Amino acid sequence: MKSLIKKLLPRSIEHKLRKFVKRPAFIQNINHDPSVDQDRVLLSYVIAPLERPLESVMTHSNQQEVLMIIKALIDLNFSIDVAYCLDDTNTSTILQKHYDLILGFGSPFLSYSQVNPKCLKVIYLTEASPDFSRRQEEERDAYFFQRHKKHMLDRRTGRYFTNEQLNIADAAILIGNEFVKETYVGLPYSIHTIFPTAMENPNFVPYRKHHEETRKCFLWFGSSGAVHKGLDILVDVFSLPENSDLTLFVCGLKGSERKLFDFKHTKNIIDLGFVQVLSNEFLTLLEKCTYVILPSCSEGVATSVATCMNHGLIPVVTKGTGFDRKDFVVHLQDYHVEYVSEVVRECANRSVRDLEAFEREAIQYARTSFSKKAFKKNFLFALQKILAEHNLRSNDCPYE
Repeated sequence: MKSLIKKLLPRSIEHKLRKFVKRPAFIQNINHDPSVDQDRVLLSYVIAPLERPLESVMTHSNQQEVLMIIKALIDLNFSIDVAYCLDDTNTSTILQKHYDLILGFGSPFLSYSQVNPKCLKVIYLTEASPDFSRRQEEERDAYFFQRHKKHMLDRRTGRYFTNEQLNIADAAILIGNEFVKETYVGLPYSIHTIFPTAMENPNFVPYRKHHEETRKCFLWFGSSGAVHKGLDILVDVFSLPENSDLTLFVCGLKGSERKLFDFKHTKNIIDLGFVQVLSNEFLTLLEKCTYVILPSCSEGVATSVATCMNHGLIPVVTKGTGFDRKDFVVHLQDYHVEYVSEVVRECANRSVRDLEAFEREAIQYARTSFSKKAFKKNFLFALQKILAEHNLRSNDCPYE
């Protein structure tokens, strides 16, 4: 039935119909204490972990991060309401309330900020700037059309963040490194950078890889926006006759975008569909690959790569993915097929000794930089600095 609806209805009408059938939840009064005078905050982000069992929603690291953001707000003694970032059906209810702080992005963030400009508005950025991302996406679309006379089907830019939201904010917390931060030029307020979390399969056992067998195997662990994330480039690379001895595993390709690619004649490209990180299938996949490869044109920090690093895969990435230069990070300086093919071949010929060292370093770095403990500490520190800058303070926090 769902697939029939998608075929028969334009996307805009389908979206409105779904909202009519199931209105997104608006969760209110978390940590509210009627006995004291609390500051109130509206968090405009994801809400799935507040609606359903955790094991059913842990498909992306943002699902665990929203819970830690809420815990940080509790530690600061806020009374908290949470809205889904793309929800515009609860706007009238939200606009009737008073908030001292609004945090996040999307429709509720913009709607409330426009009506209550005195509220402290902290935008939570998980991508590079819309202007930068749009330019990069257009460039990749043109390159895809040049090679295949097709255009990308799914554009990621502008889906969650707009310049209107950026311009109305008072401060920002950015998931990204300094390169990503530099894409936000000209903003008149401070941007505090932090790293995201990586997901972790509890049954993963490190350092059991046989790199002499797996160093020719690469994993594209993506999602929607296949051309944006460079899958088209990899398909062309691994389709070259000289790369027939290499293998590309494709995970997360959306069904609607599958029509862009023809895997029937490329035995060394294996489309696995969606693979849950917490599954045994993911563990089996890890044993087959040495590298995670993502020639994306624009990210904040690519959490799919962070998760794969957390499980020992060595990253082959563009600088737009938000990863700094490290010995174990292979940086793609260009995205054109010929160049990427050269890098992939070099990776496939790396010594086992090097790869064993890189695997250990990737895991150690990921478990330090992308841990849940580090995220909570860094998010809380960034938010406290913003509150102090704008003279909005809740009770003292034990992490300060």
